[in-house]
Amino acid sequence: MELIDTHCHLYDAAFDDDRAACVHRARQTGILAILLPNVDETTWQPMLDLASTDRNFFHWMAGLHPCSVPDDPTALAVRLDEVAAYLKKGGAAGVGEIGLDLHWRQDNLHLQKEAFVRQCRMALQWNLPVAVHSRSALEETLEVMTQPDLKGLRGVLHCFSGTTDQAARAVEHGFYLGVGGVLTFKNSGLDSVLRNVPRRWVVLETDAPYLAPAPHRGRRNEPSYLGLVVQKLAEVWNCPADEAARITSENARRLWRI
Repeated sequence: MELIDTHCHLYDAAFDDDRAACVHRARQTGILAILLPNVDETTWQPMLDLASTDRNFFHWMAGLHPCSVPDDPTALAVRLDEVAAYLKKGGAAGVGEIGLDLHWRQDNLHLQKEAFVRQCRMALQWNLPVAVHSRSALEETLEVMTQPDLKGLRGVLHCFSGTTDQAARAVEHGFYLGVGGVLTFKNSGLDSVLRNVPRRWVVLETDAPYLAPAPHRGRRNEPSYLGLVVQKLAEVWNCPADEAARITSENARRLWRI
């Protein structure tokens, strides 16, 4: 199989002891490329250092995660200026990880939205896709993504876990659905949603080191586990795993232009 992991934090400290071995296992699984989203000012260098080891295999993004949005508007402006500076340097595959997160905090939604909108505008300026984080905030996220002044925005709803209606609305506006380990979780309900989504709008991801698929749930995730996700997706689609891998990889190439 040929697979693309469209969302992975392989630069995270969780891999410091065996990162090279994880990369080897990923390649052995058939992974052809890994996309690395940034989180905040602490992850630029680890991410870029990893990406520099193989620029055909690793593709980095520039972005500020909603959970890292500072409370001080001046500090927020500094963080967003950093994102813009990295985009200006060139080489980024996309803008991410950006979005909204109301699971951990609800009191700073206005600042999260400001960061989200400004980064979406950067994506439009540089003609890049966005990797969108949305936790306990999918309705609010869809509202931002589909506002008229962001017309033409494209990207992926990372770790999609919404309803069939929300999936349809995302696809209608040209957004792909990122599918990972949650698909393998018992009673996640994501399988029934994906049966109603056109296959050309689905891409695969791990979000490693988070959200490991069954039977590794609760432990550290890694890119090689993407094979378990594609096997489950093949069951949902009632097709061979090779076909599910081919479709999702073609989708990823189309979106990320890699």
